[in-house]
Amino acid sequence: MPMLAMAACGGETAPPAQEAGTAAPTEDAPAPTAMPEGARACRIEGWVIDRDPAGLNVRAAPARDAGVLGTLPPYVENGDGRGFGIPVQVQASLDGWFLIEAGDDDPDRTGGARRPVYSGQGWVAANMVRFSLQSGRGYARPDSGEPPIVDLEPDTVSEMGRIVRVHGCTGDWVDVEYRLERRRDLTTLALLESSPREAAIVHRGWFRGTCANQETNCDRTSP
Repeated sequence: MPMLAMAACGGETAPPAQEAGTAAPTEDAPAPTAMPEGARACRIEGWVIDRDPAGLNVRAAPARDAGVLGTLPPYVENGDGRGFGIPVQVQASLDGWFLIEAGDDDPDRTGGARRPVYSGQGWVAANMVRFSLQSGRGYARPDSGEPPIVDLEPDTVSEMGRIVRVHGCTGDWVDVEYRLERRRDLTTLALLESSPREAAIVHRGWFRGTCANQETNCDRTSP
């Protein structure tokens, strides 16, 4: 199936710009708010990619002016080309924000001392979370009963390109923008580099098959 550049879809607004970090909150930090109306429950995992040395703000509500509950340490390049971001479980999504709960820091991966991590629930900008995509089929909506708008199978998005923006999620589906930096020759099936013009095109769609392993691949499941 031809690979098409996709217009915005899925009803999510563009995520907020990268959050600036703040110092650790005091004891009177605000508590998380109740689940906002319109939030979609999610069940995906990923890791934080914010490189701000001050860390990523975790907020009490999905808004830039909401109180800061704490921070998550920045993504670390560990010199072997892999890097490490604080792992997160994504529990809900609304208007470019993710409700998350973070895991622990890993000194074996960062090469430094263990860093403090805010361990409760809170909201972060969705585009500060990443995962790999081990599916090659994308849809205009989170419904695999519809025809896909892109089909790279047996290749995957993460094998053929990279995610450039995360907009939202629902269930185990994610709404992402991505670029395809490689392509298959339709006759020989050889793997080729995309032309600069092709690689610059930003596609968008809903996908399943996320993988939160930062070092290797997960077992593949393609809807």
